[in-house]
Formats: sequence, C-alpha cells, structure tokens
Amino acid sequence: MLNVSCDQDIQVGNLAVDMKYKDQKQSVVTGLDARVGEFVFSKSSLPLTFEIESVFEEEGASTAELSEIIKVPVFTEAVSSDDSEEMLVQKRDTVLLPAVEIEKHTGVFIVHGGNSIKKGKYHFNVKVTNVSGNVVLNDVFILEVLPHYLFSFSNFGGTPTIERVADTPHQIVFKAYNAHTNEVIPAENFHFMDGRENGFKGIYAGDTSEGELWNVKFPVEPADTQLDIEGQRMYMNFALGIPGKYEIKLYK
Repeated sequence: MLNVSCDQDIQVGNLAVDMKYKDQKQSVVTGLDARVGEFVFSKSSLPLTFEIESVFEEEGASTAELSEIIKVPVFTEAVSSDDSEEMLVQKRDTVLLPAVEIEKHTGVFIVHGGNSIKKGKYHFNVKVTNVSGNVVLNDVFILEVLPHYLFSFSNFGGTPTIERVADTPHQIVFKAYNAHTNEVIPAENFHFMDGRENGFKGIYAGDTSEGELWNVKFPVEPADTQLDIEGQRMYMNFALGIPGKYEIKLYK
C-alpha cells in the first residue's frame, strides 16, 4: 500500500501474509508470571505494532480474568546483588496492569503473576499494524492455562503425578511408591536433599501415614528440587497455581 502526501515522502512497506507465532500454543500455570510467544515477522516492514483484538476460550468459558486489572510489583530503581532486603523493598512499587497483555512492538504475550485466570485454552485474534496498514490475524495464538504442571523430572521409576485433592489446607503431601510392586514407601524412607534453598519453597510439617507433609504458600513457583528415596537420588521441577491441598506421587 502506498501512502502519498504533499508534505511527506512516499512510504512503501510490506505486511507479509505468512506472519505467525513460532509455536502457536504455549502453556502457563495460573497465578504465575510468564513471557510467551515468539512472533515470526517474515518479510514485513518494521516496526510492527501489536494489539489484542479479541479472545475466546475453547469451551466457551469466560475470558474476564485475562483483562482483570491486578497489582503488579515493579522496581523503580536499578537493583544489584549487594542490595539488602530492606533496600529492595524501598526500590519496589506496584502498578495496575491487565493480567494478560501483549508487548507493543514484539508481540510477546506477558502474563502477570498474581492473576486468577481459570484453567482453559484461550485463543487470541491479534491486530498487527505497520506503515502498510493493518491486518487481524485470527486464532494466531493459543494460551493454555493449567492449574499445575510438571516441567521436568529424572531418575524416577515412573512419571510423578500431581493432583489437587482439597481446597484446604495449603499443603503438599508427597507419597512414594515402588514402581514395580506399587507398595508404599514409608515417608521416613525418603527426604529432600541438602541445598533446599534451590528447591520448592515450603515448610516441613512432618512424616505421617499420609506421606511427607509440607506447608506452602501459593503459587508454588518452579524450582529445581532434589530428593532421595531409599538411597536413590532424584530430581523434579514443578509448579502449583491454584491454592489448595495437593498430592504428589513419586515412583522409585
């Protein structure tokens, strides 16, 4: 498209027909912050600007939580590794932002922590604009929101499972099983490794007949968690979004 003006030079641009996201669907955990969606500009003239045109949930559920205005913590000054917690608090402030927004010139979707987005698959129509004009890319990006997620694990006898079993208390109960016999491994026979500062954040609440109990604050953010079951060292990384009581089953 040519834009002609008596006062301006002629501007020539291109808005490519094959623009898209590298991965159309990305998954996040409710309550946690995330930056997702790498946009493929193709041969479009830069700069591009992006705007969420509309959104719908795959099963017809409400999308109101995506545009809900929430308090988002930000730093108002540069921080360094030498800053004390008191200094960090002084440099911190909050701003009001929608739970999900799109970065104006990159197309990256920003999901802010503290959101209350319900589980679902949210389809976005995105308006893209440059010097040539604009186009609405329909169903160009899908944001899958999950209540919890197992990112990775290693050295287990089977895939760990995560289940939300009650609204309260805010706890995780870890249960261990022999993967071959399905026999229960007593809670006193497994423990979380040294270097707990690198693992999930929680307070140990004891070994019980249920399993090993931990009190946690939500959301439980991803963390490299190591544990030992009867002398076998294992690793897992998980996140929990919706508050409640969770049961995580481990297999040796």
